[in-house]
Amino acid sequence: MEQIKKLAIVIPAYKGRFLKETLDSIAVQAHKDEFVLYIGDDASPERLDKIVESYQNKVNLVYHRFSENMGGKDLVAHWERCIQLSAEPFIWLFSDDDLMPADGVERVMEVLSRPHHQRGYFFRFPLAVIDGENKRIRANRPLEEGSVSCYRLLLDKLQGKIDSAAVEYVFSREIWQSAGGFVHFPMAWCSDDATWAAFARHAGGVISLPGQPVCWRNVEGANISNSAGHDKDKLHATILFLRWMRNMFSDYVDDPELISALQCYIHTILRISLHKHYNICGLWGVSMALGRFNKRAAFTTFFRNFRLFS
Repeated sequence: MEQIKKLAIVIPAYKGRFLKETLDSIAVQAHKDEFVLYIGDDASPERLDKIVESYQNKVNLVYHRFSENMGGKDLVAHWERCIQLSAEPFIWLFSDDDLMPADGVERVMEVLSRPHHQRGYFFRFPLAVIDGENKRIRANRPLEEGSVSCYRLLLDKLQGKIDSAAVEYVFSREIWQSAGGFVHFPMAWCSDDATWAAFARHAGGVISLPGQPVCWRNVEGANISNSAGHDKDKLHATILFLRWMRNMFSDYVDDPELISALQCYIHTILRISLHKHYNICGLWGVSMALGRFNKRAAFTTFFRNFRLFS
């Protein structure tokens, strides 16, 4: 029986446009005897198998085409069924259009070789945002050695200090299972942010992997982050995320930094992510979700954004 590798690189795939570039970035990784690449084809109308087949002899690769598209209904469920294709103890959930740093796997293996003093294994790469021509749009600040608490990670995201994407995180199967898998929200909007906070909490923090960043591709109309077609679902998911945070971080509801961060986050969602495409009922709903933390902040947020309708 073949020995199980250490790392599963899992790609829930649907789009073929940049898939070859993604696979090229994985094919140059070191430690090929330590990882398996899993590609879960979400019943794509494109012939992803034709792109994938030329990599069969370059990496340990498992390609599986699902008969039913799930990502269009429940993207998180598709992530999870792709992970269930694997058995390795560590998981790197990647995507079909992003780029892995050339030494990415090597850095994971190096940190796994060190003595570990946290409750679980949860790692984070630096992140850069690129466009369709691989030009860098922006990048998070460089990571320093050490770990970051789940609360600090959450605050940095809410305050807009960092971009965040699934591809920058590597986690143990044990953490994934003990945390109950991914947090499910409509269209997976906010699901990753909630999930990483939950994983960091179970692991006792997230360990930094300084160096070259993972490149997250943000192309107009190519993903939900900048697509206006799901604004109603995005707003509903934001409300659910606020409720989730109220339950998960109940010990911090009186922290002024958290209240300020939540106001900043809601402002960004309404003005930038939704491009001001929301109605009064939606604004009231998200404001009342904030009211579970602080009623004054809720009314301030409502009236601040209500002026758009006057």
